Amino acid sequence: MGNGQEIAVKKLSLESRQGMREFTNEVRLLLKVQHRNLVSLLGCCASAGQKMLVYPYFPNRSFDHLLFGISLSLHYAGGVLAKRKI
Repeated sequence: MGNGQEIAVKKLSLESRQGMREFTNEVRLLLKVQHRNLVSLLGCCASAGQKMLVYPYFPNRSFDHLLFGISLSLHYAGGVLAKRKI
């Protein structure tokens, strides 16, 4: 981000049936929910049919490792995670 923080961007599938209202409601909920086992949502972007969620980036770790302390293979369907430093 502007402060050099590394982020992970989740780009939602263009084939997703989730409408803008559902996306907006999900973002609002994610911004309100705080728990030590959940990764905080930093922000989002929705324009020209693209929907993206922005999370903190955790190098060399998967979410399951952070949550459970073990290495499991996560199968992610419906989007792409990409590391960005902005």
